[in-house]
Amino acid sequence: MKYKILTLFCSIIISIPGLAAAITDKEVIDSVNNFFDALNVKNYGNGQLEESVTDDFLIFELADSYTLDEFKNFIESAGFLNWQSTKWALSNFTISVDENSAHASYLNTGVFVYKDPENEGQMLREDTKWLESVYLKVDKGKLKLKFLQSDDIERVVSPLVN
Repeated sequence: MKYKILTLFCSIIISIPGLAAAITDKEVIDSVNNFFDALNVKNYGNGQLEESVTDDFLIFELADSYTLDEFKNFIESAGFLNWQSTKWALSNFTISVDENSAHASYLNTGVFVYKDPENEGQMLREDTKWLESVYLKVDKGKLKLKFLQSDDIERVVSPLVN
């Protein structure tokens, strides 16, 4: 009986909005970085990507909307799994949070190395900048991405000299 009363008391305390643990800016930044770490070709396919997003996740990229499965199909069809390296650096975060969700905008700078699809012997380096906005929510006790909007602001592709 004491256990039931203690459990009920703890449940009530945890459910009071003012007493719930606040989402921190660091948690938001870490969650977004985890998403891009999961997209790294060295980590891709290890389940980390699926764990970093909600079941109803949507991404708006290149003027199209994708679920996670659709986005994975899109990047895989572009030869992503054969890329030599993928790196993202996120900066200039603007973050707002409430009890169960957060919004962030930031600058995303990506550097990618891959074979030229028109000349297999040539490696290319792509430097891209995006302005991105992301909505995150607490899902199953973890802060996850629910929505990501990505707008290209600069893209430079150049051949790598051997």
